[in-house]
Amino acid sequence: MSAAIDLASQRLAQKGGHRAMCIVTDGKPDDEASTFTAAKTATAFGIEIITIPVDNADEAFLRRIATRADLVKPVKKCELAESMRKAAGLLPGPKQPPRTGSV
Repeated sequence: MSAAIDLASQRLAQKGGHRAMCIVTDGKPDDEASTFTAAKTATAFGIEIITIPVDNADEAFLRRIATRADLVKPVKKCELAESMRKAAGLLPGPKQPPRTGSV
C-alpha cells in the first residue's frame, strides 16, 4: 500500500488543480508505519486521500490515512462501484453547466 501511495503522490504532485487518490482495499497495509508516512507526504502535497474499506479491511487504519472523516466509505464488495461513484462526488470539481433539452 505504501508503494502505491508513493507512486500516486509522485504523479499527482506534478499536476495542477484539485488532486485526489482513492485507496480501495479488502485488507490491511503491508507496513503500517511506511503507509502512514506515505499518506502524510501525499497530504503535504495537497493531495486528498479517499479510502474505501471493502468487507474485512482494516477500517480503523484507513480512517487514520484518509484526508477527512467523510472520505472514508466502507462498503460491501457487491456495492463497490456505487460507493466509488459516491466517494468521487464528495470532491470539489468543475461546475457543470445545467443540461437543457433531451440527451
